[in-house]
Amino acid sequence: MDHSKPLVSVVIPVYNGERYLVDAIQSVLDQTYRNFEVIVVDDGSTDGSAAVAKRFGEAIRYVHQANGGVCKARNTGLAAAQGVYLAFLDQDDLWLPDKLAMQVAYLNDHADIGAVYCQCRVSEDGVQDAGLYYSRLVGDDLIGIIRGPGPTLLMSTTMFRTDVIRKIGGFDEGIFGAGGEDIDLTVRLIEVTRVAFIPEILATYRIHSMNSSKNETVLIKNRGIYLRKCFERHGSNPQIARYLERQWIGYLSDFGNLQIQSGCLVEGRQSLQQAICFSLRRRANPKMFMRSIGRLVRSYFLI
Repeated sequence: MDHSKPLVSVVIPVYNGERYLVDAIQSVLDQTYRNFEVIVVDDGSTDGSAAVAKRFGEAIRYVHQANGGVCKARNTGLAAAQGVYLAFLDQDDLWLPDKLAMQVAYLNDHADIGAVYCQCRVSEDGVQDAGLYYSRLVGDDLIGIIRGPGPTLLMSTTMFRTDVIRKIGGFDEGIFGAGGEDIDLTVRLIEVTRVAFIPEILATYRIHSMNSSKNETVLIKNRGIYLRKCFERHGSNPQIARYLERQWIGYLSDFGNLQIQSGCLVEGRQSLQQAICFSLRRRANPKMFMRSIGRLVRSYFLI
């Protein structure tokens, strides 16, 4: 390794990712920038992920923890990181060979930038070029970031200054599983630093049936956690508060519907009633108001 250049800590959280992990790790080892450490954090996998990771020997550092979710796994990697810069790579994503080199060079030349992200190719169900991930850029538009799903920082595309991400406390471990944690981190990050964009395609984001971000139950629950945090941090801004109120009604309705589908009829109806009452009180989100009424009525006809 060339120790005349800043050390980059690469953190790869993995949970039952043996199918994709080899390619992810290899895409790091194939980087043209050579001064990096690779920390693979196994979040209690029950498949062959451990064996896959250990196959790389001393090229990586393997850390095992009890299953606690991707936020906890990333924080474990953050705690172990020794690099000046930090980059995360999800177990099923890939980097192009110049990814680290270009981002290190950018951060070296721009001391006022706390994180830099790159354009990313989307690969979906075997289609290698299914479009680009970023159609809009991440900036200081707080409302735009809160709305999601873009523009927010995709972890596999971003390199951080390690001290900056530690300053904001890393990832919120109350958000379990993938979904919403990237928006939450982006919101907190832009409160303390600036982010920048490299337009070159330097990563591949893979979409497939096993993506953890496709778990509807986790996504809905995490949305509630995230919206509560946004209310606490930015509810005093009338424009943001109005948007969050509409989203809260949608969350209560979707959560209530999820509870009913899970057999929790009483709890589900209570959530739907809360959505209806909140919509009436705030005069917001008439679409979800009507949908909530329909869901509530249908719940009484379930056999």
